[in-house]
Amino acid sequence: MPLNIITSASVCSDIEDIKSITDSCTYIEIISEYAEDNNIEIEDIMSLLSPLIIDKIKYESSKLKLLKIEAVPEIIF
Repeated sequence: MPLNIITSASVCSDIEDIKSITDSCTYIEIISEYAEDNNIEIEDIMSLLSPLIIDKIKYESSKLKLLKIEAVPEIIF
């Protein structure tokens, strides 16, 4: 049985691939579903995300008014 090693690069790549096909979903939704589908705790998956994806989550969160912060600079996707 092959050993499935989850790396930061593979998780980020998978998330960006999913986002490119499902533009109507947010990164938060995609990451939550990805974690559930792959039996990964949210706390664990957060440590695997790149700083760019984390910034995209913060940007989406500020647009959805989920974060109490002044302003998050817009990221060019």
